[in-house]
Amino acid sequence: MKQNVTLLKAAAIVLYALRNNPPTTEEGDSEIRKISQKELSEWAGISHRYYSDLERGKKMPTIDVIQKIAEVYDISFSALCSKIDIEYNKQIK
Repeated sequence: MKQNVTLLKAAAIVLYALRNNPPTTEEGDSEIRKISQKELSEWAGISHRYYSDLERGKKMPTIDVIQKIAEVYDISFSALCSKIDIEYNKQIK
């Protein structure tokens, strides 16, 4: 059970950080500006309430949702999963 809670927390931390500090290009220009939860949820095709629950660690994102969020930020699915995995490993130490 602790692992599930820790994974929820890791996903929440990564999603919040991505939304508030969008990825940049190699030149350092932001591909996407800081956006609201409402905008992100609309772009990803998910409900605002669900996305809010993801950022607060109340819900676990599905594979489909992770893919949709990765597409909003124009990053790969594996890159987003890797960010969550890195954060998860920080949490379990």
